[in-house]
Amino acid sequence: MLAVLFTGSVHAQSTFATLLGTVKDASGAVISGATVEAVNTGTSAHRTMVSDASGSFSFLNLEIGKYSLTVTAPGFEKYSLPELVLTARESRHIDATLALGTESQTVTVVEQLQNVITTESSNLAETKVWRSDCGSTRNCAECRDSR
Repeated sequence: MLAVLFTGSVHAQSTFATLLGTVKDASGAVISGATVEAVNTGTSAHRTMVSDASGSFSFLNLEIGKYSLTVTAPGFEKYSLPELVLTARESRHIDATLALGTESQTVTVVEQLQNVITTESSNLAETKVWRSDCGSTRNCAECRDSR
């Protein structure tokens, strides 16, 4: 009987790809909190993540194939890369630069009619505040005595 020992190492062959990058504005400042979505256009599988404090994102272990990449952030225009081909064992770096966008905001002001004090009415029930001669809102002894 013959026994043969192999002491060589075996390396696994990966069939996955990695997509990573940084989200920046036009001035080069990083944008944290941007939503990044990678969609495999062949299978419709999608993965979504949010860029971290340094504007970075990374999608690990993506199936090989054609992808579209979109990046959105409040106050910026949408970044879109419609066709991106990833191959096995590839690590692709994408810097997504977002242009400043426009946001519209509507403010509606509604004026409410408040109670109106009429000075032409002599009805004491409608009088809201009484002021004495000295300016006090109380019926002070000085003002009573001067009448």
